Amino acid sequence: NAVPREADIYKQFIGQAKERGFSLMTAFTPTTTVDPSVDMDRANKDYQESLLAAATYFGPQIPYWELLPVKPNPLFPELRGFRAPELLKGREALRTFNKHLICITSLEAPFQATAMDYAAVGLPPKGDLLGITYNFIGLPETREANPKPPLVELPTITQTCQTLLKRTPPTWITEYGFDPAKADRLPSATHQGALMARAFILNRANNIERTFWRHNPANQFDLPLTNSDGSVNPSFLAMRTTLEMLEGTSLVREVPGPDGMHAYLFDKGDL
Repeated sequence: NAVPREADIYKQFIGQAKERGFSLMTAFTPTTTVDPSVDMDRANKDYQESLLAAATYFGPQIPYWELLPVKPNPLFPELRGFRAPELLKGREALRTFNKHLICITSLEAPFQATAMDYAAVGLPPKGDLLGITYNFIGLPETREANPKPPLVELPTITQTCQTLLKRTPPTWITEYGFDPAKADRLPSATHQGALMARAFILNRANNIERTFWRHNPANQFDLPLTNSDGSVNPSFLAMRTTLEMLEGTSLVREVPGPDGMHAYLFDKGDL
């Protein structure tokens, strides 16, 4: 739950983002469910109450709500996770509170296994979105990469949805970004901008409908698109330029290059 100071930081960030025409999404993670002293009924009640409190405060400004799980920790078997059945209850509570809010069920690694868990309980239901979270530090997006990037797993995720849900929901990359836990290894500002442009091109080429870049304004290590004085950094400029170039385009084909390099040919009307 956001403490008052964090809530004020988020509110200020939302205002700045709206001024620049950004589309925002809230990523909501439960916290009390990893406490072994809290039973699951109480944990579910706390989760839904905190979710609705956040929706009351931020819902009028942000229509998209990503509901994230908490993984059980094998090193501490007494700590409970928060998985698909609990997320489904949170989704029902959120939609009952405000039917205009759009819920996103997001996959975390291992992506294929998580997709099967969600689809088994009917997540995401029709009208909702499927999200994929992927924080990285310039990792190569190849089949040999560890962890496997989501775009490599996307065909099997799609097949799982077709089999269990009988359809493929619209898919977004909801938390693309650099891992703030490894801030000492973050690339330079210029390199960050190049990786951001690359990410948007790869996602568009793989039929990802929308990509959200992860940024927590209350975390000093997260990659900011804007600085405290309101100025923009190279990542913002790279994102804006790339999106302007990709606007209205469709993928024609992938063009393999030397040494594993790839290029993508897009069509844009008469261009």
